Formats: sequence, C-alpha cells, structure tokens
Amino acid sequence: PEDANSQSSITISLYTSGYLHGPRRVAATKCSLNEFVECHPEEQVKPRSISLESVSHDVSSPSVLIAIKKTRNFTAPRNARKPVQPMVYLLRAYCFTARSIKHSSIRNDQETAHFGLTVSCTGMSKRTKAVAGPRPLWMQPLEVKILLCSDSTREAPATE
Repeated sequence: PEDANSQSSITISLYTSGYLHGPRRVAATKCSLNEFVECHPEEQVKPRSISLESVSHDVSSPSVLIAIKKTRNFTAPRNARKPVQPMVYLLRAYCFTARSIKHSSIRNDQETAHFGLTVSCTGMSKRTKAVAGPRPLWMQPLEVKILLCSDSTREAPATE
C-alpha cells in the first residue's frame, strides 16, 4: 500500500537476561518494511547498523548490526552466512573548531565557557582537552581503537 500507515513494519528488540531475572527488553525500534530492498533469493545483502531507542532513559541508545532480506520467494534456500570475526580498527578524528554554540546552561554575563569534544564509536570514546570558547580551537587529533566485526582482513567492514 502507498499509505505510510498501512505499510508493514518490523520491530527489532534487544533483550538481556541474568541470574536474577528472565529476558528483559533493553531497547527497540520500529522500521518500515519499505526501508529494506527487495532482492533475488540468491543475492547477498550487506548488514547495516540500526539505532534503537533505549527503554530506560538513563542508558545510552544502543544499535544493532543486522542483515534483513526481503523476497517474495518462499522456497528460497538460505545462504550460508559469511564468517564474521571481531577485528580492531583505529578511528582517527581530526578535531579543529566549533562555532555558534548555544545551550541553556551557558551564561553570557560571565567569562567564556570551556568546551571539550567527545568522539565515540562502538562503546569506546576519547575526549579533547577543554578549551575556552565561544569558538574553541582544538587542533588536536584523537585516536580511538574500536572493535568492528568484519568478514575480510583486507577490506573495510561490510556494513552500511
């Protein structure tokens, strides 16, 4: 159907379980089925990262790496998954400057505030030193070692 409210959707939920409790939903999201391409049964699809909305507001929102394939052929054989392994990558962020910073906690009648820039990926993060504003100038590279899952040691991780 062309009407957005009539289209099918997929709900993706992330659960946790422990010794003291059963499965508990941590985060979830709802995606329209039209976001995923319809493909031939033998065709491979790249996994993509989908951000989820956290159930608890005191926890940052997680994301999942997932491959969703849409086809009309019900007898299509499932393709064997590629062997994926965690690999260490180095993320470099060259932090230069910021401008037009506005926030309710910044007072204009006092001396300028200090600003730091945080770069985060896959749960790892690094922060620049705090520099006085209103146009902080960091001129500082940040290097963050991150862990990404990949099917190749010679190519970039197979994600979108």
